[in-house]
Amino acid sequence: MAKKQLSLEALRPFCEQTAADMGLEFCEVLIEKEPQGRYLRFYVDKEGGLSLDDCERFHRAVQPRAEAIDYDFMEVCSPGLDRPVRTERDIRRALGQRVSVRLYRPEDGSKQFESLTAAGQYHFPVILAGYPSAFWEKAKTGMDQACGEMGVAIEVTGTENAADIEGLVMRLSEEIEKTPPAIALAYDDPAAISSVLAVCRQKEIPVVMLDAPAGSSDEAVACTISVDNGASGAAAAENLFLYLQSTMTRNDKTVRVGIVCPDASATIRLRTLGFINRLIRRVHDSGRTVAIEGDPYFTESADGADSGACALIIEAFVSESADKESCRAAADGILAKEDLVGVFAASQTAAEGLLEADSGQNRLGTDPPSGDIVGIGFDSGSAVLEAVKDGRLLGAVTRSPVQTGYYAVCALTAAANKSELEDVAVDYYWYDASTVSQEMIAQNLYE
Repeated sequence: MAKKQLSLEALRPFCEQTAADMGLEFCEVLIEKEPQGRYLRFYVDKEGGLSLDDCERFHRAVQPRAEAIDYDFMEVCSPGLDRPVRTERDIRRALGQRVSVRLYRPEDGSKQFESLTAAGQYHFPVILAGYPSAFWEKAKTGMDQACGEMGVAIEVTGTENAADIEGLVMRLSEEIEKTPPAIALAYDDPAAISSVLAVCRQKEIPVVMLDAPAGSSDEAVACTISVDNGASGAAAAENLFLYLQSTMTRNDKTVRVGIVCPDASATIRLRTLGFINRLIRRVHDSGRTVAIEGDPYFTESADGADSGACALIIEAFVSESADKESCRAAADGILAKEDLVGVFAASQTAAEGLLEADSGQNRLGTDPPSGDIVGIGFDSGSAVLEAVKDGRLLGAVTRSPVQTGYYAVCALTAAANKSELEDVAVDYYWYDASTVSQEMIAQNLYE
């Protein structure tokens, strides 16, 4: 490879003129680092669609100049569906079209709590499925902060087993009898407790749902405080794709990405489907095809999956129950696949099960050329954090438990004040070994 003599900025004018001469539009040139090396990628487009012949012609034209850049591999690509709007020309092209806006920080319903104060001496019950747990203990720090600011009090209880719906309904019914000003409830399937929510409607007790799907139509639900599960799953897919792009889009070999789903709950389905759909889109943008296997829900719900022989197979394994042992069994089945190159564990428990399944196989790692399977987790916990730090996992996506707790108390206070509320989407963060100690991320992680 030639020594670096030319910057990307100096190369751009040549690329723009070359593309124009060919009837193409030059979009961007980037150096993108992957495990296999440094990729020099040229992004070009064409009215009516870019062809393989267009890419080859542009490749031949720019390669002599590109040799003055320090790179290992060179590619010419279409910008795809996720093409960013950067220039005035991009803005003109996008006029009248729907665009996705991504902010540095989420713009959500949290602004409705500005200048909020309690209109009474409120005491709220907070009932959590799967409590106590490290996530909810971390969330309590946010609850305590909001209680101090709002001048309200809470009592946190719950069921140790997140799947214990009978215990949850019993605990909720006990609190309803006390007619509190509002109730916070962490359970991801409001439809399963509709009979109890009906009692809340009758008694005019507003319910703030935590960690549940947004957009509840139940009149008893004042609002939902939750991460955008689809978007957080997509963030996991984006990071896995960027790390394994050249492996996932080979034209000489089919490879597989597995998913460990701890259960078939609504939030896990949304998160997993977000992961699958983003991965499909990214592989399609590279001109390759994707097949979906495994659980029927995902094979039927995935957006744009292909049939027949494909470059990538995405296979979702749903464990028999949400406990770690069942997740380990599902992970055992995934790790047995010879064509596996990556795996996503869709919850903390799923990630812990994956790590235990790998303990005797040592297949997880961050060096694909040497045969490592690249794993991504969700949330944190001591096992997940240790695996991210030592390289068994590439990284993980975590929700913000502190925000979840803080906004829960804010929403309870506003609901008790008889305010109309909007759902609140809490932050989520991608972290890996290089960012795990950053303040914004570290304060949302837990052992």
